[in-house]
Amino acid sequence: MTPEQTVAYLNSLPGVESASIGSGPRAPMLAETGPKPSKAAKPIKESEFMAQVIAYARANGWLVAHFRPSLNSRGEWQTAVQADGAGFPDLVLVRDRVIVAELKVGKNKPSEKQIEWNIAIQLAGCESYIWRPEMWDGIRELLEAKE
Repeated sequence: MTPEQTVAYLNSLPGVESASIGSGPRAPMLAETGPKPSKAAKPIKESEFMAQVIAYARANGWLVAHFRPSLNSRGEWQTAVQADGAGFPDLVLVRDRVIVAELKVGKNKPSEKQIEWNIAIQLAGCESYIWRPEMWDGIRELLEAKE
């Protein structure tokens, strides 16, 4: 995706007011992106929130991994993993450090396995978060910050 396509995509997402291409040694990056100051904002789906985080992270130089579930032969959605993969966080982001994030929207809460992974990752010395759309300003700051 080109920087221009990323900006257009971000501007199409709910809760994004104004995305633009920045300048400087790491250009293209996104700047001036934030939530609309609206009390009646339409609820966002987790897939939309995921796309928003991934696009913003990639535009800020992060490598991003997300493992998507697929429909198995029993008609159930499942992410193919072995061993202790159940509850593994939604996103792994790598740039100058590693960030692992579980995304939640609405009243959804992390499962016990997701909490277990979050704690284990933090104890291992990595940043691990549970992010919600209403945390967008803080997420942006974290993804823009350099260590």
